[in-house]
Amino acid sequence: MRGEDFVIRCGGDEFLIVLPETVGQTNAIESRILAAVSQWNTSHGEMLGYPLALAVGDAPVTCQQAVNGGSPYCG
Repeated sequence: MRGEDFVIRCGGDEFLIVLPETVGQTNAIESRILAAVSQWNTSHGEMLGYPLALAVGDAPVTCQQAVNGGSPYCG
């Protein structure tokens, strides 16, 4: 993660990753996240007794859209 990126816990096992200024890069970022989870499962998955799994999606939003939507995450 870069210094300007941050993670928000939205629920019990739900997280939001905010990645400013990443237009057109989300597919590559998603691939890196999924590859890291796969690598973790290969080297540590047996500790849990089941593989770690996740679903990934993206929703590009401009700062102006976030501000208009009342989001506190964009200044």
